[in-house]
Amino acid sequence: MPVLLFPDVIISSFSNLVVPEYAYFDTKKSYDHISYLTGRIFRITFLFSFAVFGVFFFYAKEISFAVYQNFEIANYLKILSPLVIFMYLDGIIDNILKGLGKQVKVMKCNILDLFTSIFFITSFLPLLGLNGYLLVIYISELLNFSISLYQLKKLASFQIDKVNWLLKPIIGIGVSAFVTKLLVPSISFELFSIVLQIAIFLSGYFVFLLISHAFEV
Repeated sequence: MPVLLFPDVIISSFSNLVVPEYAYFDTKKSYDHISYLTGRIFRITFLFSFAVFGVFFFYAKEISFAVYQNFEIANYLKILSPLVIFMYLDGIIDNILKGLGKQVKVMKCNILDLFTSIFFITSFLPLLGLNGYLLVIYISELLNFSISLYQLKKLASFQIDKVNWLLKPIIGIGVSAFVTKLLVPSISFELFSIVLQIAIFLSGYFVFLLISHAFEV
C-alpha cells in the first residue's frame, strides 16, 4: 500500500489547498463555482489516477524488483492497482467536504470504514487468508469512496464525464502500453530501463489525452 499511495503526494499537495477555496465559495453561497471547481478537480484527478493505475498494472514486476529486489509483490501491486483511482478520488472528496464544513461527516465515514474493516477482517481473514485481506481492502476503499461521493453529490451538482474521464484514459493506457512494448521490446530490470519504459508510457498516455482533447472542458 505505501508504494501505491506514494504518487498521491502529487494530488495531496494541491488537494489540501482546495479546503479554504471551498470554504470561501461556501460562505458566499457560490454554488455554481463549487460545481465548476469540483468538475475540474475531478477531471484532473481521474486522468492522473488512471496514469498511476496503468503504471502499476503494466509494470508491476519492474516496480516490485526496483523497490523490493524481488517479484513477490508484483501480483499484489497488479491486483490492487485499480484501487488507486478510488483512493485518490476519496482523498480529494474528503478535502472538498472539509472545505464545505462537513468535517463531522468525514469523521463519521472514516469511523464507519474502520469498524467495517475490522468486521470483515475477523470474518474473511480466517477463511480466506491473504486473499481475504485483499478482499477487505477492496470493500473498505469502495465503501468509503461511495459514501463520500454520495455526500458530495448532495452538496455539489456535477456530472462525471464518462467519455473524457473514463473511456479515453482506459484507451490511452492500453495504447501507450502497447507502443511502449514496441519501442522497448526487451525485458530488462535495470533501473534505467524501468524508468525509461515508465517515462515512455506516461508520455504516450498524456500525448493521447491531448490529441483526444480529454483535458478540454
